Amino acid sequence: MSPVDTGGTDDGDESDPVARAVVFRDVTDRRTREQRLTVLNRILRHNARNELDVVLAHADRIDDERVRAGITDSATDLVELGDKARRAEDIMTASTGSPEPVDLAAVVSDVVEQYRDDHPADEIRLACPDALTLSSHRRVIRAVVSELVDNALTHTDESPSRVDVTVREGDDTVAEIRVTDTGPGIPERERQVIAEETETALEHGQGIGLWFVNWGVTQLGGDLTFGENNHEGTVVTIRLYGTDYGR
Repeated sequence: MSPVDTGGTDDGDESDPVARAVVFRDVTDRRTREQRLTVLNRILRHNARNELDVVLAHADRIDDERVRAGITDSATDLVELGDKARRAEDIMTASTGSPEPVDLAAVVSDVVEQYRDDHPADEIRLACPDALTLSSHRRVIRAVVSELVDNALTHTDESPSRVDVTVREGDDTVAEIRVTDTGPGIPERERQVIAEETETALEHGQGIGLWFVNWGVTQLGGDLTFGENNHEGTVVTIRLYGTDYGR
């Protein structure tokens, strides 16, 4: 328990207060739980990564190509899952500080250029103003947009992939980011799990990618919605609020 002195009440003589109010905030247990979860998370990720490296090393010695490929693909997926968990933890920490002026157009443009360099065969189109600045958290925005673009490029039936990224002023918001793909779309069950923020043994998502995006947008105080792209893909929209610093 952490006591907070809210001051005293007196009858005019400051040296002799009649009463003093003290409010107790139970922050010690919460901080302890957060610390334990962080340590546990890091230990599990570290140990899992080491063990998976061993699995991958042994998989290379398997002569059967199908068996070797299956083991390698599964182990690689788990390594990537651990990396996403680490990035999620970093972003949750980054969003606890004070917001700062962020040029949303510049951040999204940087993300698009990075993925264009990494995926030269794919088509990633961008439509955004020269500048659109708001009060927010740069690292969180960048991570969320990167995850959406990566997800759109990965989960698609087309080759090469095509992704459209749009940044614009919202009607009732400071800014809106839209990522559109032509993939198979996000399953309705997956959307429902994220929307209801429930994860059970019977109803669970396919990974932490969308959870990661949902947590990030929530930390930013924004809204996340999913829609269909003419029945041939998904439109993910992020609406951000806050102080508008001009354009």
